[in-house]
Amino acid sequence: MVSGVSSGVSKIFMDYPWPGNVRELEHTLEHAVILCRQNIITVDHLPAQFRDLKKAEKISGDDGDQNELREILSALEKTAGNKSRAARLLGMDRKTLYRKIERYNITAEGPLN
Repeated sequence: MVSGVSSGVSKIFMDYPWPGNVRELEHTLEHAVILCRQNIITVDHLPAQFRDLKKAEKISGDDGDQNELREILSALEKTAGNKSRAARLLGMDRKTLYRKIERYNITAEGPLN
């Protein structure tokens, strides 16, 4: 019986924009539960597209984070700090943008390092 997901799966789920909304999430979890023979779902139990996302993240590493940070800051600047408009400009859900803003410690003055 599955009792949870690994931190890697949790991170993928939080960062993924879910263009198919709840239905896509539901199908992804059903797929993982069918494949999982343990009590924790890992990245290996996810459909191929999510495993590929994890591999791309490992390859890009910090450069990917820096590029994403620059893109977010640029979008916020272009939209005068309007997060809803910035999210649309970036092609992501507003909630995803809020999570990324928190992750990068972005304030009105810019990222905190």
